[in-house]
Amino acid sequence: MSSSSTPSPLSSASPAESPESFLAPRKSPVGSEPGERGLPKVRDVYGRTVSLKRANMPFLKWRKWKEDQAKLQASKPSSSSESMSEKTPAPAPATRGAAFRLARVLLNVLLVSILLSLFITGDPLWNYQGKWRRLKTYFPPKQETFSEAQLARHDGTQPGGRILLAIDGEVFDVSKNPRIYGKGGMYHAAVGKDAARAFVTGCFKEHDTYDLRGLSEDELQKAIPRWKAFFTNHKDYFKAGTVAHPPIEPSSSIPGPCGKGARAPGAGKGRAPEAAGAGGGKGQGRRADL
Repeated sequence: MSSSSTPSPLSSASPAESPESFLAPRKSPVGSEPGERGLPKVRDVYGRTVSLKRANMPFLKWRKWKEDQAKLQASKPSSSSESMSEKTPAPAPATRGAAFRLARVLLNVLLVSILLSLFITGDPLWNYQGKWRRLKTYFPPKQETFSEAQLARHDGTQPGGRILLAIDGEVFDVSKNPRIYGKGGMYHAAVGKDAARAFVTGCFKEHDTYDLRGLSEDELQKAIPRWKAFFTNHKDYFKAGTVAHPPIEPSSSIPGPCGKGARAPGAGKGRAPEAAGAGGGKGQGRRADL
């Protein structure tokens, strides 16, 4: 007898029953189970043929319970839509193509801007002269720590040599403008040393020192940060490192007031050396470096 013509012994199993109820051991009277040869055969989940003897009933009823549960879940529309959404992957966004198009648009805008700038101003960057124009902004040189003796050797007296100045411990390289900072230049007195006090008071002859005692907070806050920003953001100058100063003896005398006629033009007001007069003549040197 085939399994299709024989009524399944699992037809009485309810979907609400759990598999554990079929696994509980049951006692049967001796001789009540017929021989295995005379029992109908069914296929299990692995494709093997098993008989409907009592020892196989827990597994067969569990399989019937699983089938009924699957049919019950399949009859729910919400579950069906959820399962379909889980199986169907969401389409991946085409980010690569959008990024390529955006890069191409930006490149075209940049090229148009450069061509217009060359046509109007003769400069590809619209005559911008800030720090972002120089390569040292993107690839800064190695910062050095100078002693006062090392700093003094870079005072602009050597032709083609390095020219350094310091402001409140920070060292700046001004070698590209020897006309102003080199020997005979208007601000030659400021190089090779830390003349922070002179940058506040404008007295480079008597205040060429880093001693800032006696100056008001207002003077320091207005002058020192402004001078540092000027040398940091200049297209030709850059920060080269720091200088190590010995501590100032507290009992030492505070520098006196600036002598008459010793104030450098533009210093002490936050003005750049290049913006001060270059030689005292009328109309001279609004921007002596240009």
